[in-house]
Amino acid sequence: MFNEVVMPVSIRAPERRDVERAVLSLKSLSYFWQGSTSLSVRIIAPDDELAAVKNSIGDDYGEKLSVNYISETDFCPEIARIDRKFGYAKQMLIKLAAFDGNKGDYFLTLDTDIVACKPFDENTFFTDGRAVSALEYCTLPEWWTISASVLGWPIEENFFNNPVMYVTPQLLNTQILRELAEFLSSSRFEGKNWVEGLMERYTGQTPNIWTEYTLYYLFAFKMDLLNKHYLTMDESSADMALHCAKQHVWWDDSYLRWNPERALHDDPGHFMVMNSMTAHVIPFEEMRDRWLQAVSAKYPNYPV
Repeated sequence: MFNEVVMPVSIRAPERRDVERAVLSLKSLSYFWQGSTSLSVRIIAPDDELAAVKNSIGDDYGEKLSVNYISETDFCPEIARIDRKFGYAKQMLIKLAAFDGNKGDYFLTLDTDIVACKPFDENTFFTDGRAVSALEYCTLPEWWTISASVLGWPIEENFFNNPVMYVTPQLLNTQILRELAEFLSSSRFEGKNWVEGLMERYTGQTPNIWTEYTLYYLFAFKMDLLNKHYLTMDESSADMALHCAKQHVWWDDSYLRWNPERALHDDPGHFMVMNSMTAHVIPFEEMRDRWLQAVSAKYPNYPV
């Protein structure tokens, strides 16, 4: 099972309002978490931003949430040394490195622009110790091709005939991550730290980059670890879904069709993306108020 969330946070792009989005996210976690113990949230921030992030987000989210702030240096010194212009890479590496310090078998990855929209607990996404995974048919084969080259394994011809791992949120297995890090360091990077090795192979030129989930999924697939740790699509059900995909706001066109009420009532999935990259066209306040209006109508005691 799981009882921890890992969330990278940075204030380097203030126009995206990531701190305010994180507050929305944490309030939703606090309200919808129904676990038997408090849900731990590890917020990882650059060293010189940590105090400001902590001061802005705070840690008073009730007894159901335990918020812990960690500098990148304390979390993973190799990540802290990466130039801040590679913020996207650092965000992905934080998720891959979060097996260190995690006491459970799995943890949930979140970004600041994701809110919980339905009640959940430590058992919601598991059956017989195996986790649900958010899967979709591949739309960016470049990610997978680059990651396969990093791992040294060509992608099999029929690989994309089946759904593959989607984006955040995901439940990541700490043992798979530990084995992936060891494999990269020992078998691919000649003993060099795996973070440093990955950064040497990071172009920064989207979509021709490796990503955290393509590396993770390809490794688990090749090492035959998926069925050991994850449910197949046939074994999971709609009421276990992580993504409320029908109500994600990725771009401004999806905002026009956005119906957060359905995320709270009818559409399957426990987490909804309110993409911070839309900030240049959709005012944060507009999206925030629309969400709070919907969730408060269904849950009058929701913290606004």
